[in-house]
Parts: sequence; C-alpha cells; structure tokens
Amino acid sequence: MKSLSLIPLLLLLACETEAPTKGVVVNGFTADQDLVVHRVWWESTYFANPLRPGETSPEERTVPETGIAYAVIERKDQSFVVMKSKEPLSVARGELLYIVVSDETFTGNCAANAPLSQEDAEFLTVRIFPGEFANAKYDAKTCTTSR
Repeated sequence: MKSLSLIPLLLLLACETEAPTKGVVVNGFTADQDLVVHRVWWESTYFANPLRPGETSPEERTVPETGIAYAVIERKDQSFVVMKSKEPLSVARGELLYIVVSDETFTGNCAANAPLSQEDAEFLTVRIFPGEFANAKYDAKTCTTSR
C-alpha cells in the first residue's frame, strides 16, 4: 500500500520537470496612435496589466493551445474598443507566446476601418470583458459605447 501513496507525488514531480508554457502581450500600436492595450484574453490566460505603445506585459502562465486572442484597447478619450486576433495564435508546451496587439494583427478598430461584426462585439463585451462594458451597449460599426 505504501507504494501506491507515492504515485501522486511522483506524478506531481514529473509535471514540474518541464518548462512552463507562458505568454506575453505586446502593445504594437505606435506612440502617435496613443492606444493603450487595456486587457487581453487568450484561451485560459487573462492579461490584466494596461500597456502603453511599445510596452510588453509580464509573462503569464498559459496552456499549450491554439486559439483566438481578444483585447480591449483604450483610446485617448478613455473609451474602450474590443478587438480579436485576425488569426489563431499557437504555443507549444514550454514555449513563450507573443500576442502582439496592433491593427495588423487584430481586427475591431473602427479607426483602421476594421470593425467587428455586432455578434462578435456582443460576445466580447458580454462574455469576455463584462466589467468594462457593464450596463452599456457597444456599437461595433462605430466602436462607441452608450450607457
């Protein structure tokens, strides 16, 4: 019976031998755009640190996966715009995922003539980033919020 009690410990130790999978967010907007990457969500990881143009977030643990990343950017007037990555992003076990948020890699910014569909915008404002859009209605065509 004693040998069976060692199995969970051995499994735990075996899991710790591999390097963890991590991710970072990079604000790829230019200084003249002055857009803050407010929040980002990818698969199981929430990046909560706002980033000014050119800044990179601290590394966060994540899972090896492929999926769409979602972001909230903040404009100069402190209003929010929701965006999603144009392509799924992938990271392998033990690797570092770079999520570069910019008009080249994400869609949803009306200033770049790339609004989301209203369905996508509602998914993001209701399911992914409800705190930023509580008691508000987001119009995807204009990237505006009414309360």
